[in-house]
Amino acid sequence: MPLRAGRGVVRLPAVLWDLDGTLLESNLSIRQTMNHVLAERGLPSFTKAELDALIGHPLRDILATKTGDRAAVEAMALRYREVYTQSGWVTVGLHDGLVDLIRGLRAKGHPQGVVTSKGQQESEALLQDLGLGDLFDVVVGDDDVRLLKPDPAPVVEACRLLRVQPADAVMVGDTRFDVAAGRSAGARAVGVLWGNGSRESLLEAGADALVRDAGELGRLLSRWS
Repeated sequence: MPLRAGRGVVRLPAVLWDLDGTLLESNLSIRQTMNHVLAERGLPSFTKAELDALIGHPLRDILATKTGDRAAVEAMALRYREVYTQSGWVTVGLHDGLVDLIRGLRAKGHPQGVVTSKGQQESEALLQDLGLGDLFDVVVGDDDVRLLKPDPAPVVEACRLLRVQPADAVMVGDTRFDVAAGRSAGARAVGVLWGNGSRESLLEAGADALVRDAGELGRLLSRWS
């Protein structure tokens, strides 16, 4: 339901977007950057299937599947962010219809933010490189301090920055981590079926709804407004 923000003003629900797999077709860029960093240390690369199954996990957890050396993992995480910020956006695509949907929601007055496990500065730079930076009111990424999805902390932080209660927000994502974070924070959660998660995993995590494309998502958000 819409949030009534005093003096009869109705504020529409906030929409929080996951980045990789939800807004962006970014698996190729992630794999290329990840394998570049691994190659620099003589570590085995990820296959497509291997890495696709890990998208959504924190960066350090993904790197730790290739080495148990914590110092190396930390160094590679920092190196990954450096390389991705420089060139990761080149092979990133946008899922069909989402930019128009985001612009439409913005025009109607929905607060919007990005909630991602990608690095904070890396995410902000990527959105700017893709020409999307001005579409979102906040970006909450991995700042190396707060816990990451599926913990509710980043969803709660995005709501705080947007000055809305989690109950007046909708988390949109493609993995069980996104759904679990949203639900644990007290927000509604929508699972999208064009990303990395399966229908079964999204439902098991407690998704309030599943959508197949941007049009279906837009209609759902209209009903919830």
